[in-house]
Amino acid sequence: MNESLQRYLSDMTHLVKNQWPLASRVWPGLDYTDVNLLLISVNHKDGQPRYWSLTIHGMRQVTAGELGQVSQPAVNNFAIEKVMGKKGVIITLDSTRPAESPENLFRLATHELVHGWFQPDIASLSPSQSRNSRYPLDYRPRLYRFMVIKNLQQAARQPQETLHLCHARYWFNKWQTEYQEEYQRIKVFDILEGSAFYIEQMIVALKKETNLLQAGASLSSGFNITPAEDLTLDSESYILGDVAGVLLDKRLPQWKSTFYTNQVPPAELLLNTLTDCNIEQVTSAYEGLFQKKVKRENQRLFNDFMIVDEVLNNAGIPLLRLDAAMQQGGFTSKGFYTFKGQDVILAMSAKYSSSAGHLQIMNTNVLDDDTSISVPLPASTELKNNTLVLNTSKLKGEIRVRAERDGKNRIIYVPDNPEAQRQASVLPSPDEPYLSASFFNHDNPGALHD
Repeated sequence: MNESLQRYLSDMTHLVKNQWPLASRVWPGLDYTDVNLLLISVNHKDGQPRYWSLTIHGMRQVTAGELGQVSQPAVNNFAIEKVMGKKGVIITLDSTRPAESPENLFRLATHELVHGWFQPDIASLSPSQSRNSRYPLDYRPRLYRFMVIKNLQQAARQPQETLHLCHARYWFNKWQTEYQEEYQRIKVFDILEGSAFYIEQMIVALKKETNLLQAGASLSSGFNITPAEDLTLDSESYILGDVAGVLLDKRLPQWKSTFYTNQVPPAELLLNTLTDCNIEQVTSAYEGLFQKKVKRENQRLFNDFMIVDEVLNNAGIPLLRLDAAMQQGGFTSKGFYTFKGQDVILAMSAKYSSSAGHLQIMNTNVLDDDTSISVPLPASTELKNNTLVLNTSKLKGEIRVRAERDGKNRIIYVPDNPEAQRQASVLPSPDEPYLSASFFNHDNPGALHD
């Protein structure tokens, strides 16, 4: 093992041993004492992966035989599944250049374990749930949610807490009233991502000798959102949950016991505790900045959406439809959008696999629906023995398919027998590139998606 990987694993082990035992103090029922983090390091000189099991008891190297059938996500990606009989999360590392910091990897594992093993399924809360931003973007809802976050952060770290909370409620009510459809769509994500990000932050901040209020105060000292930050409807859910959770610990200490049954987002739950806010109107000094910022963002994304527009309008561009069950672990993207009624994921990178074959998607704009994505293919794409062989800068792999036609007579390729297979993955050939995605980026929450 090289020195940098050894140090990386040592730092990760230290975090797991010291912070995971504190999880039950952060959230009732959150028990990380019987959880297994499996790190798979690849790109060793002999071409063989190494497996490292990390628990609160320490780290040990394990063999493929001990593991049995487990997934191998793409590099810098994760999968949630049982590992050696325990609740687990699996993350693949490049042994030659471990991505970012051990703390960011620890945060990723901690966050995804919340989603995978401890949160209830509340998807039925809103049948129209979506984290997508509508393109072209409207600056107003982003301004309103920014002002909610700004005032909550000021309430957490400055005197006049109630005044700032009342200002936050003004902007929340304005957003909820004027953008009721967006409020309904994002509600589930405000609940699930907001609480998971709060949990992740607090598990990192908490120490054996401190309590939740002290950990919250430590977090609050770093709250300082600015208009320059790249906020989207999706990423706002994380930040709102974090700051609202810290304030709820002070104002409504028992809030967690009924949080998932009440199904009210953290910020809304917090602002509902206010009983005396006599504020008729509040102005924002940031409106002009947000107008300019969103205008620039619309211009920046214009070329991406012209490519999407060409796909939507040109039936000569074939599509490869991939079922969500084929996805191996998480994925990265530049964001979720809706354009002309079509959900779109920009610059998606992910790994798909089934008995029909495998595909690596890199930095590709794809069409999205609830159960699958549709990947645009070069117009010149041809089948060889009912198999797509793709070897471009954005798509690599081989997958057995059948060809169908949609209502526009467009060719839609569908994997033949596309059931996902939960078996130990075989490493790609040395010349097949891995994803070069970042771990969960806390300057841009939501960059790595569940």
